[in-house]
Amino acid sequence: MNLTGKAKGIAAVGAMVMGLAVYSTTAFAAVSWHPTDTNEPVTAKTNIVFTDNRGNTVTCTSTNGSNALAPSSNPSVAHTTNSSGTAAGPVFSGCSNSFGLSGTSVTCSNSWNATARTSTSVDISNVACNISLGGGICVIHAGTSTSPVTVTGNGWNNTTSQLTANSNSSFAVSESGFCDGATSATESGTVQIGSSPGSVTIA
Repeated sequence: MNLTGKAKGIAAVGAMVMGLAVYSTTAFAAVSWHPTDTNEPVTAKTNIVFTDNRGNTVTCTSTNGSNALAPSSNPSVAHTTNSSGTAAGPVFSGCSNSFGLSGTSVTCSNSWNATARTSTSVDISNVACNISLGGGICVIHAGTSTSPVTVTGNGWNNTTSQLTANSNSSFAVSESGFCDGATSATESGTVQIGSSPGSVTIA
Protein backbone atom coordinates (compact mmCIF):
# COMPACT_ATOMS: atom_id res chain seq x y z
CA MET A 1 0.00 0.00 0.00
CA ASN A 2 1.35 3.49 -0.86
CA LEU A 3 1.33 6.38 1.61
CA THR A 4 -1.92 7.73 0.23
CA GLY A 5 -3.53 4.32 0.67
CA LYS A 6 -2.19 4.08 4.23
CA ALA A 7 -3.49 7.56 5.00
CA LYS A 8 -6.93 6.59 3.70
CA GLY A 9 -6.81 3.40 5.74
CA ILE A 10 -5.90 5.28 8.91
CA ALA A 11 -8.63 7.82 8.24
CA ALA A 12 -11.18 5.03 7.75
CA VAL A 13 -10.16 3.35 11.01
CA GLY A 14 -10.31 6.69 12.80
CA ALA A 15 -13.77 7.37 11.44
CA MET A 16 -14.95 3.92 12.57
CA VAL A 17 -13.55 4.42 16.07
CA MET A 18 -15.20 7.83 16.34
CA GLY A 19 -18.44 6.37 15.08
CA LEU A 20 -18.33 3.62 17.72
CA ALA A 21 -17.56 6.18 20.40
CA VAL A 22 -20.56 8.28 19.41
CA TYR A 23 -22.78 5.17 19.25
CA SER A 24 -21.64 4.01 22.68
CA THR A 25 -22.30 7.40 24.22
CA THR A 26 -25.75 7.52 22.67
CA ALA A 27 -26.72 3.91 23.37
CA PHE A 28 -25.64 3.92 26.99
CA ALA A 29 -26.31 7.53 27.97
CA ALA A 30 -27.17 7.69 31.68
CA VAL A 31 -30.59 8.81 32.83
CA SER A 32 -31.51 10.11 36.27
CA TRP A 33 -34.49 10.47 38.56
CA HIS A 34 -35.77 14.01 39.17
CA PRO A 35 -35.95 15.52 41.70
CA THR A 36 -33.14 14.16 43.89
CA ASP A 37 -32.74 14.13 47.67
CA THR A 38 -36.49 14.41 48.25
CA ASN A 39 -38.56 11.77 50.01
CA GLU A 40 -41.46 11.01 47.67
CA PRO A 41 -44.60 9.04 48.59
CA VAL A 42 -45.32 5.77 46.78
CA THR A 43 -49.05 5.22 46.23
CA ALA A 44 -50.74 2.15 44.76
CA LYS A 45 -52.87 3.14 41.75
CA THR A 46 -54.04 -0.44 41.11
CA ASN A 47 -53.95 -3.63 43.11
CA ILE A 48 -50.45 -5.08 43.50
CA VAL A 49 -50.72 -8.77 42.58
CA PHE A 50 -48.16 -11.50 43.24
CA THR A 51 -48.85 -14.59 41.09
CA ASP A 52 -46.92 -17.82 41.55
CA ASN A 53 -46.31 -20.43 38.86
CA ARG A 54 -49.08 -22.59 40.32
CA GLY A 55 -51.58 -19.85 39.55
CA ASN A 56 -52.23 -18.74 43.13
CA THR A 57 -52.22 -15.04 43.96
CA VAL A 58 -51.59 -12.59 46.77
CA THR A 59 -53.23 -9.21 46.24
CA CYS A 60 -52.47 -6.00 48.16
CA THR A 61 -54.48 -2.81 47.80
CA SER A 62 -52.23 -0.24 49.47
CA THR A 63 -48.60 0.88 49.68
CA ASN A 64 -49.30 3.66 52.20
CA GLY A 65 -46.20 4.29 54.31
CA SER A 66 -43.86 3.57 51.40
CA ASN A 67 -41.60 6.30 50.06
CA ALA A 68 -38.74 6.58 47.57
CA LEU A 69 -35.67 8.81 47.36
CA ALA A 70 -33.06 9.26 44.63
CA PRO A 71 -29.79 10.58 46.12
CA SER A 72 -27.93 13.26 44.17
CA SER A 73 -24.77 11.17 44.65
CA ASN A 74 -26.27 8.43 42.45
CA PRO A 75 -29.40 9.89 40.80
CA SER A 76 -30.04 6.96 38.47
CA VAL A 77 -30.96 4.71 41.42
CA ALA A 78 -33.85 5.54 43.73
CA HIS A 79 -34.45 3.41 46.80
CA THR A 80 -37.44 2.79 49.01
CA THR A 81 -37.53 4.62 52.34
CA ASN A 82 -39.72 5.21 55.36
CA SER A 83 -41.43 8.49 56.19
CA SER A 84 -38.18 9.85 57.63
CA GLY A 85 -36.23 9.16 54.45
CA THR A 86 -34.28 6.27 55.95
CA ALA A 87 -33.73 3.26 53.68
CA ALA A 88 -36.46 0.66 54.34
CA GLY A 89 -38.49 -1.95 52.53
CA PRO A 90 -41.82 -0.91 50.98
CA VAL A 91 -45.03 -1.36 52.96
CA PHE A 92 -47.92 -3.43 51.61
CA SER A 93 -51.31 -3.62 53.29
CA GLY A 94 -54.88 -4.62 52.57
CA CYS A 95 -53.58 -8.00 51.43
CA SER A 96 -55.54 -11.16 50.66
CA ASN A 97 -54.80 -14.51 49.03
CA SER A 98 -56.36 -17.13 46.77
CA PHE A 99 -54.92 -20.05 48.77
CA GLY A 100 -57.99 -20.18 50.98
CA LEU A 101 -56.01 -19.25 54.09
CA SER A 102 -57.24 -16.57 56.48
CA GLY A 103 -54.85 -13.68 57.03
CA THR A 104 -52.17 -12.34 54.69
CA SER A 105 -49.14 -10.22 55.54
CA VAL A 106 -46.22 -9.05 53.42
CA THR A 107 -42.95 -8.02 55.08
CA CYS A 108 -40.01 -6.70 53.05
CA SER A 109 -36.66 -6.59 54.85
CA ASN A 110 -34.58 -4.79 52.21
CA SER A 111 -34.79 -1.31 50.76
CA TRP A 112 -35.64 -1.86 47.07
CA ASN A 113 -33.50 -0.23 44.36
CA ALA A 114 -35.23 1.32 41.36
CA THR A 115 -32.59 1.74 38.65
CA ALA A 116 -33.60 3.99 35.75
CA ARG A 117 -32.42 2.33 32.52
CA THR A 118 -34.19 4.69 30.13
CA SER A 119 -36.90 7.33 30.49
CA THR A 120 -39.46 4.53 30.17
CA SER A 121 -37.80 1.50 31.79
CA VAL A 122 -36.83 0.74 35.39
CA ASP A 123 -35.27 -2.35 37.00
CA ILE A 124 -36.28 -3.17 40.57
CA SER A 125 -33.61 -5.03 42.57
CA ASN A 126 -32.65 -5.95 46.13
CA VAL A 127 -36.13 -7.40 46.69
CA ALA A 128 -36.50 -9.62 49.76
CA CYS A 129 -40.02 -10.20 51.06
CA ASN A 130 -41.81 -12.82 53.15
CA ILE A 131 -45.48 -13.43 52.42
CA SER A 132 -47.17 -15.08 55.37
CA LEU A 133 -50.52 -16.81 54.83
CA GLY A 134 -52.86 -18.14 57.48
CA GLY A 135 -50.76 -16.88 60.37
CA GLY A 136 -47.67 -18.68 59.10
CA ILE A 137 -49.25 -21.91 57.86
CA CYS A 138 -47.58 -21.06 54.55
CA VAL A 139 -44.71 -18.60 54.07
CA ILE A 140 -43.52 -17.61 50.60
CA HIS A 141 -40.00 -16.20 50.37
CA ALA A 142 -39.40 -13.86 47.42
CA GLY A 143 -35.68 -13.40 47.88
CA THR A 144 -33.76 -13.10 51.13
CA SER A 145 -31.69 -10.28 52.63
CA THR A 146 -28.52 -12.01 51.42
CA SER A 147 -29.93 -13.33 48.13
CA PRO A 148 -32.48 -10.80 46.86
CA VAL A 149 -34.37 -11.04 43.57
CA THR A 150 -34.75 -8.60 40.67
CA VAL A 151 -37.70 -7.62 38.46
CA THR A 152 -36.45 -6.15 35.19
CA GLY A 153 -38.06 -4.07 32.46
CA ASN A 154 -40.75 -2.33 34.51
CA GLY A 155 -42.53 0.49 32.69
CA TRP A 156 -42.26 4.16 33.66
CA ASN A 157 -44.42 7.08 32.51
CA ASN A 158 -43.11 10.63 33.03
CA THR A 159 -46.53 12.20 32.50
CA THR A 160 -48.23 10.24 35.26
CA SER A 161 -45.13 9.48 37.38
CA GLN A 162 -46.33 5.89 37.48
CA LEU A 163 -44.34 2.67 37.61
CA THR A 164 -45.98 -0.47 36.20
CA ALA A 165 -44.54 -3.86 37.13
CA ASN A 166 -43.41 -6.09 34.29
CA SER A 167 -45.65 -9.13 34.74
CA ASN A 168 -43.47 -11.10 32.30
CA SER A 169 -40.36 -10.84 34.47
CA SER A 170 -40.35 -13.91 36.73
CA PHE A 171 -38.24 -14.41 39.83
CA ALA A 172 -37.45 -17.41 42.01
CA VAL A 173 -39.38 -18.08 45.22
CA SER A 174 -39.13 -20.68 47.96
CA GLU A 175 -41.73 -21.81 50.45
CA SER A 176 -41.99 -23.14 53.97
CA GLY A 177 -44.95 -24.74 55.68
CA PHE A 178 -48.03 -26.01 53.84
CA CYS A 179 -47.96 -24.15 50.51
CA ASP A 180 -48.53 -25.05 46.87
CA GLY A 181 -45.01 -26.03 45.76
CA ALA A 182 -44.38 -22.94 43.63
CA THR A 183 -40.83 -22.16 42.52
CA SER A 184 -41.26 -18.84 40.71
CA ALA A 185 -43.59 -15.87 40.57
CA THR A 186 -44.37 -12.59 38.85
CA GLU A 187 -45.74 -9.27 40.03
CA SER A 188 -48.22 -6.91 38.42
CA GLY A 189 -49.72 -3.55 39.33
CA THR A 190 -49.02 0.17 39.16
CA VAL A 191 -47.79 2.69 41.73
CA GLN A 192 -47.33 6.45 41.55
CA ILE A 193 -44.10 7.94 42.87
CA GLY A 194 -44.52 11.53 43.96
CA SER A 195 -47.41 13.58 45.28
CA SER A 196 -48.93 14.34 41.87
CA PRO A 197 -48.68 13.23 38.22
CA GLY A 198 -45.51 14.58 36.61
CA SER A 199 -43.87 15.51 39.90
CA VAL A 200 -41.25 12.77 39.51
CA THR A 201 -39.60 12.09 36.16
CA ILE A 202 -36.69 10.25 34.54
CA ALA A 203 -34.49 12.13 32.07
